Amino acid sequence: MNTDNIEVVDKDCTSNYCTGASGGFTNVDFRFIFFFDKIFNDGKHIERLNKSEIIMTPQVTKRISDWLSKRVDDYEKTFGIIIEPVVIKPITIGNDIFVNEE
Repeated sequence: MNTDNIEVVDKDCTSNYCTGASGGFTNVDFRFIFFFDKIFNDGKHIERLNKSEIIMTPQVTKRISDWLSKRVDDYEKTFGIIIEPVVIKPITIGNDIFVNEE
């Protein structure tokens, strides 16, 4: 497909900062929910705000995966290896979510 003649219209585009994602797939699509975890001052209570759900075909998911892998490689060549943060494991008790460092 020739992309030279694509007009980009972004009047409905939103920007969200996310701290993570969850999702899954079927035989016809992949689904991702991007979320933002708000950590309260006590450092143990988290409120998870679901920001956006993205639904894609397997083909689009593969292209985006390849694109992201290339960008991460380029980033690490420029700035150094990305180090994973301390793992925080959420624990749900009733309607409350608490965190535990592993």
